[in-house]
Amino acid sequence: MHGLQASAMPAESKVTVGVTVAAIRKLVCSRYGISEVEMCSARMTSDLIRPRHVAIYLASILTLKSNTEIGILFGNRDRATIRFAQKKIANWRLRDMVLNAEIRALTFELTGTI
Repeated sequence: MHGLQASAMPAESKVTVGVTVAAIRKLVCSRYGISEVEMCSARMTSDLIRPRHVAIYLASILTLKSNTEIGILFGNRDRATIRFAQKKIANWRLRDMVLNAEIRALTFELTGTI
């Protein structure tokens, strides 16, 4: 589904009509205390990478956007960069229960379901 293999996706993942990349970016920026300009910038500092990857991951599972479209909406990143972020978060979720809880909470806030 949109670049993520089914085996790499958590059970609650689904495309949700009505969730926009703009809403995802706004919520993730608010939660992590960064601006949308910072999220979409070329900067690669550790305080920006995790929220950016989380937002990209959420955009890939909660919207119908392609990796190319998501890349454009996150500062003109190429689809390989988007795919890397998706895989990284999917793998981190398996080992990091705090991150997994963050993703679930953000998903709930965006969709009303987990």
